[in-house]
Amino acid sequence: MEQRRKLYRSEKDRLIAGVCGGIAEYFDTDPVWIRLVFVLFTFISGLGIIAYIVLWIITPRASSQEVLPQKVAKENINEMKDKAIESGQKVKDYVAGHKDGDTSADKKPEEDAGKP
Repeated sequence: MEQRRKLYRSEKDRLIAGVCGGIAEYFDTDPVWIRLVFVLFTFISGLGIIAYIVLWIITPRASSQEVLPQKVAKENINEMKDKAIESGQKVKDYVAGHKDGDTSADKKPEEDAGKP
């Protein structure tokens, strides 16, 4: 009897949430092609972002066991919230470093000239 495959978000091949990596694993293809499809749909109609978010919410992580869909959605929404807070903090720190034309946040720390 053939084992039924299931769609999961990838834990090992992920850039944001592992949606494209999981779809690529399911169809046994390169995730770059799946990402390109999402980017194309985003630029053509804007549906790529909406589809990605919906798949992020409803698709369980590969590490999760058989759980109720409501629990999967709740966990995924909490993960999205944490990722948004983390990204917002990075943007806030970046903007704070650029107030009043201060571009020192962009510069790399200079090494001591006397050290080899």
